[in-house]
Amino acid sequence: MHLQVQQSVNSSDSQSPRFENRLIHEKSPYLRQHAHNPVDWWPWCEEALTLAQKLDVPIFLSIGYAACHWCHVMEHESFENEQVAELLNTHYIAIKVDREERPDIDEVYMTAVQRMTGHGGWPMSVFLTPDAKPFYGGTYFPLNSRGGRIGFISLITQLSAAWTERRPEVEAVATAATEELAMSARQRPLAITGEHPDTESLIHSAIKDLTERFDPDFGGFSGAPKFPPHHSLRLLTTMLPTHSETITPLLEDTLDQIACGGIHDHVGGGFHRYATDRHWFTPHFEKMLYDHAMLARIFALAAGPLGRESFLTVATRTCDYVIRDLTDPIGAFRSAYDADANGKEGSYTVWDHTDVTRIAGDAFVTKYNAKPAGNWRDEATGHPETTNILHIGSGIGDVRYPATSDLMLPELTTLLHERNQRTPPLCDHKVLVSWNGLMIGALAKVGQISQRQDLLDAAITAAKAILDHAVIDGTLRHSITESTPSATAGFLDDHAFFADGLLDLHDVTGDSMWRDAAVLLTDQMIAQFTDTAEDGFFFTSDTLHERLIVRTKDIFDGALPSANNVAIRVLHRLGGHYKAVADTHFATYAGVLERAPSGTATWVDALVAYGAAPTLTLTAEPEHLTISPGASAEVRLQLTVPTGWHIPPRRPETAGKMATICSLETLLPAEFGPIVYPMPVPITDDMSAADDNTLGYTGTITFVVPVQVNEDSRSGDFTLMASVRTQPCTETECQPPIIIRTEITIRIS
Repeated sequence: MHLQVQQSVNSSDSQSPRFENRLIHEKSPYLRQHAHNPVDWWPWCEEALTLAQKLDVPIFLSIGYAACHWCHVMEHESFENEQVAELLNTHYIAIKVDREERPDIDEVYMTAVQRMTGHGGWPMSVFLTPDAKPFYGGTYFPLNSRGGRIGFISLITQLSAAWTERRPEVEAVATAATEELAMSARQRPLAITGEHPDTESLIHSAIKDLTERFDPDFGGFSGAPKFPPHHSLRLLTTMLPTHSETITPLLEDTLDQIACGGIHDHVGGGFHRYATDRHWFTPHFEKMLYDHAMLARIFALAAGPLGRESFLTVATRTCDYVIRDLTDPIGAFRSAYDADANGKEGSYTVWDHTDVTRIAGDAFVTKYNAKPAGNWRDEATGHPETTNILHIGSGIGDVRYPATSDLMLPELTTLLHERNQRTPPLCDHKVLVSWNGLMIGALAKVGQISQRQDLLDAAITAAKAILDHAVIDGTLRHSITESTPSATAGFLDDHAFFADGLLDLHDVTGDSMWRDAAVLLTDQMIAQFTDTAEDGFFFTSDTLHERLIVRTKDIFDGALPSANNVAIRVLHRLGGHYKAVADTHFATYAGVLERAPSGTATWVDALVAYGAAPTLTLTAEPEHLTISPGASAEVRLQLTVPTGWHIPPRRPETAGKMATICSLETLLPAEFGPIVYPMPVPITDDMSAADDNTLGYTGTITFVVPVQVNEDSRSGDFTLMASVRTQPCTETECQPPIIIRTEITIRIS
């Protein structure tokens, strides 16, 4: 035996754990959950990898996260088992990874497992050669073989024997798997099949694909299990103004089913991670911050165009849940809540029929479908439970959920107060920068739509917390735990998601500090993550991060939006030369988007929302001006707005619109202004109240800039930089604010 877990000094004390391994020193709640396993766990580190090579033994890599139910099951069955521990400690180096702390490791080996087995998930179990190449992988394994599924004891015994007795064969498998991984982990360009695809053709392809995959009975775009299709739904909300008739049934029906189903925590607000069935009924009970960010935003965006006030209620209650239950002391948001409490999945969430009747009354019990004998079955065993998952209507079998109706808020509040007396599940208190970026943007947007200043305030507080705690010496870090930033530098998703959220704050508040911070992050993102050979962005930086066996680059959305695709959205939103960078990436990957527009929904959404922004031009008359010391002159700036668009005046009357501001920068020794703005004209704007005429500018607008050169000015050439900051709008929507610039050369002689 080459390793041995230390037994606790106080092992005779029944209150003390018998075992303690290296994970006791880690901050990750997930790793610390395994600190008292008899398995001699290592965290991922150079020392563990070096030891595997020194001892010439394979690595068993186990990846999961704190809120993962099946991770807990496998821990209890296998990692607390001393026979398993003896085998792992003797024949392997066992490494435990929190996928949320090291998403780079998770992405590499998840891709490997998916290629080996055709599916993935957590807990992820991967067997590696001493140089970290995968040769076998899977997800959850039961302790003993059953139902045609190999047991973990048999698996680790057989793989150890294969390593010893058939090593060349194992190494050949590992080499081939790594070569395939290198090809699949880095998305490469594909040639387009016809003419260069435009945004409208991608929209039609995405709608066609989603329509064909739509579940007409229960909403969504897949069978069981059902994960909320965040990215497709956001794309649908963006397309509503132009494709309402086609896509409204897909969007509205899916949101109704999610809002009414058991996946929705009707009592506390928010959503569980996914439903195990086709009906959105039986959830996996863990709650993830990113789900709340994406769904709150989608429900809020859909509420107005669909005329569904109940959707906005769902959105605001989801935000209320996050603020109430996931706010960290620093003001940002924690990652997740566990599925299990008191050792049983869902026990914190489900209800006894008698208790619900006593607390909320018969009408509530009828509406939320609680049954005396219980209404659900345990996923693993299939055994009926005597408790209830609250949901609206039936939603089981051939009966669909009804359209979301008014929630019984007083009764739900009373039930929440009662539920707060229970022992809550574990909270994973890591503050992940990427997920916080999503939540900051959602709170800003939902706060704007609902006119809830407290939601916007929460977004501002969280953004300041990330900037204060996660930016060290100008470098963004990946996470914060107990107010301390991690040593791991931020990945692509941290930069892109956080920049995107900051731009949402800028759009809603008009405060330039948020845009300035987003620009800094974007500049770092371009410098650190760009694939200079084939465009797109790598997930890791070549200089800031550990080099793994492959460097990944993925433009397909998963549980989270593709970091590449959010990066593209940020570039479009910033405009100017950043949009030119986005256009370059699109030219390279247009063939991929053409073939899989719904799989790259976040990128397509960016093109729909921001890629079609109008081109405003700013010119000066004259472009070159000669003027004597002490003399005065005028420069006339002409801003041209394309047909069908308008911009707001200097003092807009419609809330939420950015003022049009002209500004100057120069070293010219002169006095300027005041700048003379043109008179705005009435603009019919459907974003405001019906028949409300607001004021704005259309066509070509002229700003007059008076110039008075100082009498003692020296001769020479000077550059005057003129900028106009404005927000292009149509009658139905507004683009993000933009800045247009032009230069004037002024000679003093």
